[in-house]
Amino acid sequence: MTSQIESATRRSRHDLILDSAALQLANFGVGTSSLPEIAACMGLTRSALYYYAKSKEDLVFQVYCRSCDTMAETAEAIRSKPSDASQKLVEFVLKIAGREHIDVIALSEVGMLGVKQRTAVLERYEAVVSMIADILREGVNRCELRACDPEIAARTIISIVQHLGMIRAWTQFRATISPLGDAVPDLARLVTGTTDLLLNGWAKDRNRPIPVQLIDLTPLLATNVRAFDREGQARAKREEILITASRLFNQRGVSSTTLDDIAAELGATKRTLYHHVGDKQTLLSACHERSRNIIKHIYSEYDHRAEGGEDQAEAHLDYLRSTALAQLRPDIAPLRASVGIPELDDEGHKAHEEYVQWLLKIGSIQRKRLKECDALRDHDGKTLHLIHIGGVNWLAKGLVSISEDRMIDVACEVVDVLRLGLKPIT
Repeated sequence: MTSQIESATRRSRHDLILDSAALQLANFGVGTSSLPEIAACMGLTRSALYYYAKSKEDLVFQVYCRSCDTMAETAEAIRSKPSDASQKLVEFVLKIAGREHIDVIALSEVGMLGVKQRTAVLERYEAVVSMIADILREGVNRCELRACDPEIAARTIISIVQHLGMIRAWTQFRATISPLGDAVPDLARLVTGTTDLLLNGWAKDRNRPIPVQLIDLTPLLATNVRAFDREGQARAKREEILITASRLFNQRGVSSTTLDDIAAELGATKRTLYHHVGDKQTLLSACHERSRNIIKHIYSEYDHRAEGGEDQAEAHLDYLRSTALAQLRPDIAPLRASVGIPELDDEGHKAHEEYVQWLLKIGSIQRKRLKECDALRDHDGKTLHLIHIGGVNWLAKGLVSISEDRMIDVACEVVDVLRLGLKPIT
């Protein structure tokens, strides 16, 4: 009996340590921190933390395994219930989002893990995808849900649920810079709005087919450079550095990615990175600036269409599809807006805050346009903004390989999860 009590105590303390590590991971990352530093942040001695984790990589591995296992256990319990598929999906979101502790977060730094650990985490993640996809597939077969791609919809739902966990974690550290800026959400309202959008979507007319007329992304690509165009070659090299750094930051986190890692991926030297961009701080700020410019380009093209008399619903939908596609394209690879915020300098923080406010502003403009043409169902606009970001986040993390010929279909499918919702369309 005594050993059982001691085991329960150790297990409880273990969970508390993983909770603390999840908060640290969601807000700051752990890549540049040593295990003693992490222990100090948790209020633990080094020996106490070493008892539960052999290294910081082991700690991250345990946090991610627990996050996936928690989702898997919840999905498995729900999958076998007699309720219809829409009720099961709502229950999955509510149970995960309503957990007392922050133990489900996004796999934002899974790339920092070694091959064996990363494979183990992704196997757990794929198990969750399979369970949610089974619920969706069964729901479609029983006409309880609309036709969809169960695997893509499942990944999008899981990404949204993980994003809710990250938002909860971000709100715990309001004294620090947050990816949310000043937009502190009402979490209960956010969860309610999420389930509504997942079922009913934001489009007022769910029967309306909208053709795919994507925004041209070629102006975002590094153009061909002549052999003796030194300035052009320098710009192309800088662009390749920013693309590579953004991709690694998206998959591994900023704190876990060194200049050596980026240089090795490029087959270059750190000196080359310093010459064309600068130190890591400068590199991170440049990646954020480039990402903002990508979204601003896509918005500018959308705005030109919308102001030029194009159908508002079509223009808006292709804006969403194009931003999702940009996340998938390895030759564009924008840095996710939430990545590396604490590592930015004061100027970078200011630019991020202004960008968040700009996103809220353009979101309001887009919603107004959609309402004026009666294309938008009544819903919480701020919830849609935050949840759409969560729905597309998984596209840039390298969690799954998507072939070039499927990218447009995947981008459209991801957007339709929230545009149409998943209830049957009559």
